[in-house]
Amino acid sequence: MKRCTLLMILGALLLSSCSSAPIPQRTMMNIYYDMFTVDEVIREWPDALAAADSLSVYGAIFDRYGYTVEDYLSAVEFYLRKPELFARMMKKVQTRLNKEIAELEKQAADTEETEQETDSATDSQSFR
Repeated sequence: MKRCTLLMILGALLLSSCSSAPIPQRTMMNIYYDMFTVDEVIREWPDALAAADSLSVYGAIFDRYGYTVEDYLSAVEFYLRKPELFARMMKKVQTRLNKEIAELEKQAADTEETEQETDSATDSQSFR
């Protein structure tokens, strides 16, 4: 009887550990957001970051959230076994990235407009 109870408890623990994500969904989406952002920086400035090793760069991201590369790889394996969930997660990350890009483009346009206005005001004052 004790052996059966022990086996049931071990089985329940095993099943529960297999069914839960190694890294929570929200955290995993934040990790992907950071990874895509770092990838874009590296793509935009390859000379400055030519020596950047993606694992060391990503390792810093994992450290930020309190996880290891092994935790991340385990989480990827977990989420890839749930393709619908993984696709929803990636869609949310993509939406967040697109919003960030739109905000940055708006800020850049506003800055350019302000600079043009300043240049125009300076030019008109210099001819007086």
